Amino acid sequence: MTELNRDKLPGVVAHYLEDRKKATYDPAADFASDASVIDDGNTYNGLSEISKWVHTAEGEFTYTTTFQRAYTEGDRVTVVNRLEGNFPGGLVDLRYQFSLTTDGLIAELVIEV
Repeated sequence: MTELNRDKLPGVVAHYLEDRKKATYDPAADFASDASVIDDGNTYNGLSEISKWVHTAEGEFTYTTTFQRAYTEGDRVTVVNRLEGNFPGGLVDLRYQFSLTTDGLIAELVIEV
């Protein structure tokens, strides 16, 4: 495992984490066309499903995100963010586990506690 500073994250990971809350965010900028996202027990495949997930999930709750740490393990980049807001429990540290394609897009994102 190799620790990463926030400023050493792969560009596509940093872009996703910074821009996904924007109403104009387009997952096609970061995700491969056949990418998948696993979040909260659900799997979203392809850009259409990922786009629906992004825009639905972002409107569900109000919260702030604080970067905790990041590391690489094998070909996976993991970022741990603390979310605090009006969701059940109000505080959680989430692991965002990214697998990237050879051309630098997100092939898979797994989000879990």
